[in-house]
Amino acid sequence: MEIEEILNASKEEIAKTLSPYFGDEEGEKLLFELNDYLEKMRRGLNYCLSKRPIALDKEAAAALRQLLEKPGELAKEVEKGKTLQSLLNISNEELEEFYQTSLKLFGEKDPLLLESVFLFLITLNPLLYPFWLGLAAAKADQNNPEEAERLYKIACKIGFSSPEPSFYFAEYLRGQGKREEAHDLYKETVKKAADKPEFLSLESEARSRLR
Repeated sequence: MEIEEILNASKEEIAKTLSPYFGDEEGEKLLFELNDYLEKMRRGLNYCLSKRPIALDKEAAAALRQLLEKPGELAKEVEKGKTLQSLLNISNEELEEFYQTSLKLFGEKDPLLLESVFLFLITLNPLLYPFWLGLAAAKADQNNPEEAERLYKIACKIGFSSPEPSFYFAEYLRGQGKREEAHDLYKETVKKAADKPEFLSLESEARSRLR
């Protein structure tokens, strides 16, 4: 069974599916504020599958259908650490392939397709902050600062232990002329990057912005 058939859900079903991660109000707000969410998600899905086809086994398909129909049951699965990615048996390696494919879109100047792809990735696993950073960047490219800021804040919330969300949010705010807010986020970045060799370059950049 193809993944398209399983994710052929209504906007309301998708909202119920994601709401356990953020609370009903935030989950529904996120999805209903994004125009034509379902159409965009399908477009992102189709793009990713054109690069990396995936089929579902009957067990995964049945489980997902049941959970979409009963969001309360999904909430219980979420408490166990499950996501749509796990329910669809999509490996971390396959998800990483989707992500790397999406990053190439930044050079193609198609923010609508970029938005669609990151919406699809978030639908699969909303617990990974790089997906929210990508969606925020897509909204920024569409000159939608209010939505971009909201999405950057979600990325910071999910990736609270990483310096990357605060850094990229600061870079965006700096470009918007909000230097005081950006300054605080650069300080936060430096603090979070301390003693983490993999973020040495990021820490250096953040420090340079504070001078």
